[in-house]
Amino acid sequence: MADVLAAALLVPLALLLYYLFKPVQQVQAVLMAVLLVIAMPISFVVALNYVAAQWLLSSSPVPGALAAAQREALGMLFLRLHAHGVLAVEIFWGLWLLPFGQLVMRSRFLPRVLGILLIIAGFAYVAHSITSLLLLGQRIVIYERVTLLARAAGEFPIMLWLLIKGADARRPTLGAG
Repeated sequence: MADVLAAALLVPLALLLYYLFKPVQQVQAVLMAVLLVIAMPISFVVALNYVAAQWLLSSSPVPGALAAAQREALGMLFLRLHAHGVLAVEIFWGLWLLPFGQLVMRSRFLPRVLGILLIIAGFAYVAHSITSLLLLGQRIVIYERVTLLARAAGEFPIMLWLLIKGADARRPTLGAG
């Protein structure tokens, strides 16, 4: 349910950020919003894999027609598809952060360092996604931790800044630098 709700909130987020950054650079604001919205349908499809796994592994009567071993195997297949789907949608979670970071850096109403952190987070998402998909499920724990830290270091500061301090696009000297 949380995945579906988060995906549904991507459209209002994209619109809000587009209107905030449209005066900074309209084409980049459109690119940012489009890349963010593209993740929404992919996220819905990925969530379906999780629902299918849950349904197969439950005591529901329809999957009960299958043997227990078949239900478990199919359930695990859908769980793996969900995990790989999340890795695939991570590419768009990273790509939208690149124009977002550039817009933050160009704006005069948010600190430039937040834009730099967003760009680093964007590259970390894309690198993590592509590497994980190419390794076909093999995990490199230290690599995952480093990319997780880079992603969090880019996303959490901008969220906190916007929630606590806000962005006043009418005052161009706010947060310059």
